[in-house]
Amino acid sequence: MRRIAGWLENPAPKFCRAVLLLCISYYLIAAGGIALTKATFSDEGWFGGIAYKLATTGHMGSPTMVPWGWSSWLPQVQDYTYWVLPGYFLVWAPWFAVAGSTLLTARILAIILGLFLILVWYRLVLTLTGRKNIALLATVLCSLDLMTVVRCTQARMDSLSVLVTFSAFLVYLTQRNSSVSRALFLGNLLAAFGMIVHPNGVFGVAGMVLLFLLYDRNLLNYRRLIWFVLPYLLVGLAYGLYVLQAPDVWAQQLGGHAAGR
Repeated sequence: MRRIAGWLENPAPKFCRAVLLLCISYYLIAAGGIALTKATFSDEGWFGGIAYKLATTGHMGSPTMVPWGWSSWLPQVQDYTYWVLPGYFLVWAPWFAVAGSTLLTARILAIILGLFLILVWYRLVLTLTGRKNIALLATVLCSLDLMTVVRCTQARMDSLSVLVTFSAFLVYLTQRNSSVSRALFLGNLLAAFGMIVHPNGVFGVAGMVLLFLLYDRNLLNYRRLIWFVLPYLLVGLAYGLYVLQAPDVWAQQLGGHAAGR
């Protein structure tokens, strides 16, 4: 029993690789089956149209939407997409250009992002705990979780949003030992990008603040505060330039779509 307990406490590298391979295999089989058989739904058509138009014309309108929208007035929606954040489409459009513009290829992109999510999750838990057994258990639970698999087969921004958030945490934790400033900049750059992928990106920002307070609050100074804030200024500037194409349309679309949420 002691030998078994010791083996479980510190699993061998071959065992770790085998468990990770099983997790990845299950995830790919389950996600692939869902992607091939699940009927499409409205979000996939709306978002897919945006990515297709960006890939084919270089302009981010919403060709499958109408001005009266889903539940609110969305003026000039076929010319401008402000009712959702643009980050995911900057990834999705190049994928369409390479892999083709179909529902299946869109779902394959989500599955690939979900696969990276599982691997990042393993490394993140391992980095936080220093224990392979806990990291393996967390990875098993993540890859078997129904909502994880389902969300990572939908042509939506969910898989990218979570991947970017966890990647921000992992980059910060792995870079801070060599350079806290670099860790702050790269981690917050990912978190800032997450803010224009999905509104839930705010949890990535909150997580970055929490990690800094837990690990490096004694190292806070003006220089490091600049490295913390700079990524948000850069991403905010880029988004602001996008908004300046039609600020009145932005206010109406985003305000109308966010109302009551």
